[in-house]
Parts: sequence; C-alpha cells; structure tokens
Amino acid sequence: MAINYVLMKKGNPRKPKMPKKWYAQATSTGSKTLKQMSREIAKHCTLNYADTLATLENLTQMLMTHIVEGKIVRLGNFGSFQIALNSEGAETKEQFDPALIRRIKIIFRPSGDVKEMLNSLEFENKKSDAP
Repeated sequence: MAINYVLMKKGNPRKPKMPKKWYAQATSTGSKTLKQMSREIAKHCTLNYADTLATLENLTQMLMTHIVEGKIVRLGNFGSFQIALNSEGAETKEQFDPALIRRIKIIFRPSGDVKEMLNSLEFENKKSDAP
C-alpha cells in the first residue's frame, strides 16, 4: 500500500533566518464517516447496518467515558488510547493550581500489528503545486 504525499517548502519557526527546506506532507484521499464504515462492516458480517452503526456509536461513547475516567482503553489489535496533560510547573505541590494545566490530549499508542503495517508502507509523491 502506498501513502501519497506532496512536498512543501517550510521554514523552521525557531530559526526564521535559516533557508527553507522541503518536507513530505501526507495527502488525504478523502474521509470516511462512522455511517459509511458501518455500511462497509455490515456487508462483511451478519449484523445489519443499523446494528453496526449503533455498536460503533456506543463504542465511541464508551471510549470517551473510560478515557475521561483515567483508564487506558485497549482497542484490540489497533492500539490503546489514554488521556495526557501538559501543565506549567509550580515551585511546590501546595502552589500548584489546576489553572496551570495548559493542554489536554489523547495519546494513541499503536499495537505491534499497526506498527508492523506502518513499517511496511511505501510512499508515492503526488507532485504538489507549491513553489
């Protein structure tokens, strides 16, 4: 499987006087919605579209619920998800205030199967129009 990319000329924001360099940027070939994927799944199993969609909707709700509860959610051979925080530091524990938390994000850690798939990918330059 080939991943499509274009080349983009970008500067280093930390070193604005340095010459710009060319970097690969993955290109999208579109998107898939949960409804579209439910239809695809329903074609390959005994569940109908409505049951498949309901199951996937419930899965996404459960993922969010458990991640917010602080659980690491392991999604089979796909990988795991967990919440992470970034904050400013405080001199002492007593001085720390939740207002110092600057960013919340979800970390995805791919499984061995996903890592193996990523390592086997090939790449195809789709020729960007960028100068």
